[in-house]
Amino acid sequence: MEEYLVTRAHGLKTRLLTRKDYDALIGEEKKLTDFEAYSDIDEKAPIDQKIERIFNVFSDRLELLCGIAEEYRDLICLYADKLEIENVKFKLREIYGKRTKPYFYPYFHHVAVEELKGAVSEGEVWEILGNTPYMRGRKQPKFITGTVDEREAFLDSLYYEYARNVVLPLKRIYRDAILEAIDREALITLIYWSIIFKSTLDDLAERSIISGLVPVSFPIRSFDPLRLVRKMGISPSIVKKHLETNDISSLMLILENGNEGYYVRLSRIFFTELPYLIYYVNLALNEAFNLERIMLGKILGLPEEEIFSHIIV
Repeated sequence: MEEYLVTRAHGLKTRLLTRKDYDALIGEEKKLTDFEAYSDIDEKAPIDQKIERIFNVFSDRLELLCGIAEEYRDLICLYADKLEIENVKFKLREIYGKRTKPYFYPYFHHVAVEELKGAVSEGEVWEILGNTPYMRGRKQPKFITGTVDEREAFLDSLYYEYARNVVLPLKRIYRDAILEAIDREALITLIYWSIIFKSTLDDLAERSIISGLVPVSFPIRSFDPLRLVRKMGISPSIVKKHLETNDISSLMLILENGNEGYYVRLSRIFFTELPYLIYYVNLALNEAFNLERIMLGKILGLPEEEIFSHIIV
């Protein structure tokens, strides 16, 4: 069953968009509906409906794999579960009166979108989360800043703690490889919050608000962004100017694109084995986010070069 599951993942990978496809979309040589997976999108539909369809394609791909081996659902959906955490963040921002996206990602594994939409207070949001594996064994900490950022950092921490627990039952060679992938993603998130919170990050660590962001497969000795970047295998000189200008968006894209090399190595080492699923799902999720960024970039009238600089390939 495991071999067949990975074989199907290989087949699904061949259907993903390529750099050439993104070039054609951004340059308007092709429309999204020219690609079979997205051929039923209504070009005249509102942006939120188009993006909903894009992420439905992503969910359908995962469901195909889950249908082959339901016992691996939590692993198959592991990276997709980030979408649920993002939806919770959207809801908290809405409650706090902060600017947020005008739509939720149409994805459900542990947190039903409609239930989340119906929450009218922060307490209700935490109550919903309390009934999911994300909050299992955890209590809501005492937030002291009164900002939504502190809560979002805690949500990220919960996700990575959950993700590590999902892979613990796997055989050691698989577990260690996927744990490093999870830890590298957590490290990128930790770098983001180290820039946002600066010196107060130590206080958040003491109150276990960011405990899940600290890697377990390799050590870190400080929350200094440049030292953390070095742990990613990226030269601090490449990102220093972005830190100095507080260009967090560009910095994150550099880290995310730089991290893709780990997934490529993962796919080569475990070409016919379970960790290949993580490689595939990461690519499929990147595709959904890339198409979302392209659509939003077009609406904002961004130059083609700028739109391309915001995608992960």
